[in-house]
Amino acid sequence: MEPTNELFESEGFRAHLFLREEKPARWEYVAASKLTSALTEERLTWKTATVAHESAHVALPKQLTLEFDLEQLFESLATQWREETEHMSNLNKACKHFAYQQIIGMGKVAPRFIVPLILRELELRPDHWFWALHEITNEDPAQPDDDFDGAVDAWLTWGKSYLR
Repeated sequence: MEPTNELFESEGFRAHLFLREEKPARWEYVAASKLTSALTEERLTWKTATVAHESAHVALPKQLTLEFDLEQLFESLATQWREETEHMSNLNKACKHFAYQQIIGMGKVAPRFIVPLILRELELRPDHWFWALHEITNEDPAQPDDDFDGAVDAWLTWGKSYLR
């Protein structure tokens, strides 16, 4: 089968070709999407923003900020994890839950913010936060023969020195 141009008629591909043109003609494709709506505008100011650093009279676009409360996000994920895994007998499966993994990811990016939240959660509502703490900190203060309560105590004791 010979390749045809029809294979490349997706909106994204047409937008790519449109933006590569030196002096683009007006966008001919009409559809009800944000992409085609933006491309049909008369002035493509957002396109010229990429070369703003080359000319002093054109202002750079402002950085997009995503403001959120990290503690609130943690508490939401911790609640989701606790509720969705409370009847799960397989600890490995519970620790692979999406919310738990999200917390680990947040902890790897911002351990000084997330570890104290996990330790507080461990103190208020003891649960299996050991895997997350170990993944984030590369520490394991619990002894191999510690039971659950012993591991909780070991991590909370370790946490006091970590928080200093």
